[in-house]
Order: sequence, then C-alpha cells, then structure tokens
Amino acid sequence: MGAKKKPTKPQDSNEELRRWEERFESLIDLSSEWYWEQDEECRFTLVTGSAAGHGGIDTKKFLGTYRWDRGAVPVGDGGSWDKHKAALKARQPFTDFLFKRPDSKGGMRYISTSGQPIVDDKGRFRGYRGIAKDITDARRAQELQNLEHSVAHSVAEAVSVTAATTAAIRAICETEGWECGRYFRPDSEAGVLRLDESWGIQDPAIQEFLERSREIVYRPDVGLMGRVWQSGQPLWVADLTRDSRAQRAASGADAGIRGGFVFPVRSEGKVIGVLGFNSRQVRETDEGLLKAILVIGSQIGQFLERKRAEEEQRRFRTAMDASADLMLLIDPTSLRYVDVNDAACRALGYSREELLTMGPPDIFSTSREELTRRLAASRRGVSPRGAIRGRARHCFHRAGRQRAPRLRGDAAPVPGRHGQLR
Repeated sequence: MGAKKKPTKPQDSNEELRRWEERFESLIDLSSEWYWEQDEECRFTLVTGSAAGHGGIDTKKFLGTYRWDRGAVPVGDGGSWDKHKAALKARQPFTDFLFKRPDSKGGMRYISTSGQPIVDDKGRFRGYRGIAKDITDARRAQELQNLEHSVAHSVAEAVSVTAATTAAIRAICETEGWECGRYFRPDSEAGVLRLDESWGIQDPAIQEFLERSREIVYRPDVGLMGRVWQSGQPLWVADLTRDSRAQRAASGADAGIRGGFVFPVRSEGKVIGVLGFNSRQVRETDEGLLKAILVIGSQIGQFLERKRAEEEQRRFRTAMDASADLMLLIDPTSLRYVDVNDAACRALGYSREELLTMGPPDIFSTSREELTRRLAASRRGVSPRGAIRGRARHCFHRAGRQRAPRLRGDAAPVPGRHGQLR
C-alpha cells in the first residue's frame, strides 16, 4: 500500500485567517464590485473594493451613513425609499436594487446592489452584508441607444418635414433633460443660417428665447451655430455666459440660458442644418452623448431629406394631375415612361400602369434616335430649355385613332425623375 500523508493542522489559526482575508481583499480589488457591511440600524460599517468599482468615490465617506443618505434616490418606486426600507425592516434579502447618487462633478452615478441579512449563531439579526457595482457607463450606453430609437421612431411617425423636425427636437429634449432645442437651416442665397423649427418647455422665459431666435442669423464660423456649420463637428459649452464663442445676442443670457450643445445634421456627408439645445443649468460635457450624436445627426438628416423629397414629389404629382396638357416623364437612357398624368391617360386611352411599361416610340411617330438626340442636346445645354419641340407626324391612341400632337420636351430636373417629355 502506498504511504498516505497525514494532514497537518494549521500552526496558527489567526495566521490562516489573515491569509483568507488577504485573498478576499485581493479578489475584491480585482473585481468591478465592492463589498459592504451594515450594522443593526443598516448603517455602513465597512465598504471595500477597487476605486474603479464605485466611480472613484471615497468609500470612507459612507461609513456611519445609511444607503439613502447623501442625496441617493431609488430608480423606480417613484423615487421613494419606503419599499426598500420596509424590506430591510422585514430582514429580507434583496437583489440588484438600483439607485443613483450625485458624484463630486455634479453628475449622477447609478449603483446596483444586492444584500443578505447577517444572523449570529443565536439567530439574532446583526445587520446586512452584500456587494454593489457602479453601472453608470452601461446604463448610459443603454440610454443613448434608447435615444437613437426614440428619435428614429418620432421622425418616422411624423407626417411632414416640419412635424419630423419638431418631433426630433422634442425627443432629444425630453430624453436628455434639455429645456429647448432649435434647428437652423442654411439660406443659400444669403449665405447664413436661419431658424427653421424649434421646441421648448412651456415656460415664458424659454418661449421668449425661442421667439427672439427667429430674428437671429449665423454666418459661417460665427457663434456656436456658425462654427458647427463650418466645421461639421459638435460643440458642448457648459456655461454660455463664460464662453466667448457664443454670440451675446444669441446666448439667451436674459432668459437665464447657461448650458449649450450644438451638433450638425448631415445627409450624404453634407451638413444640411444645425441643431442646438439649451438649458438654464450648467451642463458638464457628456462624452457619451458627443460620440452618439454624430450618428443621431446623420439619422435625423437622412429622415428629413427623405421626407422633404416625398413632399416635393407629392406637390409635383398634384401639379401634374391638375394640368390639362399631356405630361409624360421619361428616362432619357431607357426611353421608358417613369410617370404620366391623368390628361395623358385620357388622351391616349391607356391606364397609368400600361403607359409605365411603354415609351415614346410606342406612342409617337418620332423615331427613338431622334428623341435620344434631342434629349441629349437639351441636357448638354446645346439647346435651350424646352428646345425639344416640333410636331410628330402622329401618335397612336389605344383605340387605333391617330392624332398629330404638338411635341415638346424639357431636360428639366423634377423630383426623383430624370427627364420630361410633355
């Protein structure tokens, strides 16, 4: 039989206990969580762990205090501690209880904590012990993702460009706690930015600030709006009253405006406008929002341009159908109809769906080569606008009748179309 090593007892139980305590401390330091203990009154007697685990807050300041001290507020339960206090009074364990507390920089830290009651060998309650974790970064990332979804949903549900712009501004204000937002669009003729749409809380000072903004214009690289328009990069100003880049007339000092955040709205890589948000509180820079807003700005820009194009097409369609002239839009490459008006359908005897499968050579006696030549000349500017003129020998009605129409074509840009033959 092989020899068995007889187990040895620790020479010093205190030394063994010390080693276990060192191992525990080392494990806690490596973890993003921290360990805490409370006495019978639920006051902290021990808080230990890495500084990274609790947002750099000095844990010694918690000793002797309650969880609900120092401005802490539950997330949920209507911001009331009553439900949590009742659970503690009943000596119940709790898991992932979420609350927030102010940090030294004026922001809020979100803490998730779990705990179990401590009972001695005689069954007497001695307090609580548990773990906690700062989840601020993870929560903020989720909030910004929710903001993107909220903006996208608000804009997509809007029935017009005006409604879409206002919806986007309001979604950002309400989600991020800004009191008002303004959207400035370029006036290409004047070379300045002018107020297009705005939204703000129902407060007299804020509403007056928005109304006065209608009189303000920004030139490139002048004021916060002009700088963002020129650079295409977002700007965050914690306190407008202390920043020389803000125009005095536009800073809103009379309305008590302090915090400001401005970012570009892009479509296909081009800045098509500038959005600015303000509040009457000093707002420290939010790096997470600065990064996310570039995506949100492009998202808004794409939605606005799409809705603007849709509105232009609706207006063009209304104008086409109101015309008594035959209007047939053609693709100059394929020479196929891409749109026709009601007058053309009535005059030629075809439905719109049927005409969209055809082209001028199927209807007019003018040859395909001649039409191609005339369209190409007009698009190059060789012929003046509307120079595709003349009279075809005849056109063919579905019923077999022939007529001699006046033929005129323009290579004019129309919403979503390539050419026009009328």
